Amino acid sequence: MTKPSLYLPEPALDGSVLDRDECHYDTVESYLGSLFGFCGCGIPEETLAYLMKGLELVDSYIRDDFKEWDKACDDHFKTKEGRYLVWYIFDAKELTEHGGSVPGWLTPDGKALLAYYQKQKGGSHDQA
Repeated sequence: MTKPSLYLPEPALDGSVLDRDECHYDTVESYLGSLFGFCGCGIPEETLAYLMKGLELVDSYIRDDFKEWDKACDDHFKTKEGRYLVWYIFDAKELTEHGGSVPGWLTPDGKALLAYYQKQKGGSHDQA
C-alpha cells in the first residue's frame, strides 16, 4: 500500500500547527482548510466539516447498503450538484481514486486526512 503524501502535523498544546514551510496556523481546521485552498473568509470551519462528512460518506460506501448510503448522501449534500461538486474536489485533490465513476474510494491520502481530522475532532463527525 502506498504511504500518504499529505503532511499532517501534530498540533502544539495551544492547537496551532506549522506546515512544512513553518507557516503558522492558529487551528488544525485553518491548516486543513488551506489544503483545500480556503482563504479563511466566510465559514471555513463549517465548510471543512461539510467536506469531511463527505469523506466519511465515501469511506462508508463499500460497507453500507447502497440505498442507505445514497439517502445519507442526499441528506448531507441536499442536491446532486452539491454531491458531485464534492466528489470532483476529492478526485482533483487525489483524496479519492476515481475508479469507474466518482466518488470511487479513498486513497491513502484520503484515509490519512479523514483519520487526522477525526482524531483532532475526537471521533466521527456528524453535521446537522
